[in-house]
Amino acid sequence: MDVGSVAQHMEQVVPSNLNWDRANRYVLEDLGQGLFGCDLFFQSSSTQLIPQPPTSLTGAPSDRPLDIATDRSKAIKAAAPVKAAFSDTFFEFLRQITQQSTLPSRKHVLAHQGRLSNREFEKFLVPFAVFDKKNAGYLIPIDYQAPPEVTVACWEQFQNQTFTKEHLIFAAGLRPSSCNGASRAFKRAAIAGGKLALWVTADQSMTLDEATVKSLDRKFGDMPWGEFETLAKKEAAKAKTKKPTAGPSKRKIRRDSNVSGGSGDAESPPKKKKKKKSKDAKDTKEEVVKQKGVKGKGKAKADSDSDDVDKSSASDDSDSE
Repeated sequence: MDVGSVAQHMEQVVPSNLNWDRANRYVLEDLGQGLFGCDLFFQSSSTQLIPQPPTSLTGAPSDRPLDIATDRSKAIKAAAPVKAAFSDTFFEFLRQITQQSTLPSRKHVLAHQGRLSNREFEKFLVPFAVFDKKNAGYLIPIDYQAPPEVTVACWEQFQNQTFTKEHLIFAAGLRPSSCNGASRAFKRAAIAGGKLALWVTADQSMTLDEATVKSLDRKFGDMPWGEFETLAKKEAAKAKTKKPTAGPSKRKIRRDSNVSGGSGDAESPPKKKKKKKSKDAKDTKEEVVKQKGVKGKGKAKADSDSDDVDKSSASDDSDSE
């Protein structure tokens, strides 16, 4: 198990191996007289690669049993990530793996200066998207291999370590209070909408004419930074509390329709009158049924008389013959 180099401990950087649970379960040899010990192997800090635990036997006398080697390999894969320290070595490592330099630190006197600083930092964050774990911050994978441009000694110690946006702010050479304040102000400006949100990206717009861009710069860009932060906060709060204009409810539409129908409006559909069931209606229905029965009987009688006439006519014809 690698316990780091002398240089690491001089910088008070705890190697990731010592943060693993298995470091506390290392089996010590009983040396007698209440003393216990283990073998430590010195490794020069100039060595680029740290030996990985074996995953299979090689046949050499120094081989360990296969089950021990396999368990060790599983322990490495299952090791929980640890949070990276706020050290200059780690910040340099972050800059080197993305091939970036520190950003200029400027004082935000006017709003356009804050916009420039915020835009530079957002660009600085882009290469770190491959390490982004969404809600879990950023993570250097346990099997991460740094590009050859990395010159930080023992960079392998940063494998399986997590870091946050605050680490990246320090790596960019900025102050968290200033950087976070600018980011917060421009997020609020975007929420506020209108000309305030339009100015944030006006200088990069391909649709706005030059006169409009200059007008927005005079109104917002030359505003003192403190006033801009206050304005963005105020306008964003208004935008959040502003209720969207809703159309009339169905109940109101139905009520208006009924009112217009009662006033004789030609465009409104006529109201359907409900049929009132009563005894009179029942009697009327029975009379109609009776009348239909009478009509049916009359029709049957008429048909019978017609048949009799036809028969008599046929009888007369046969007598005449």
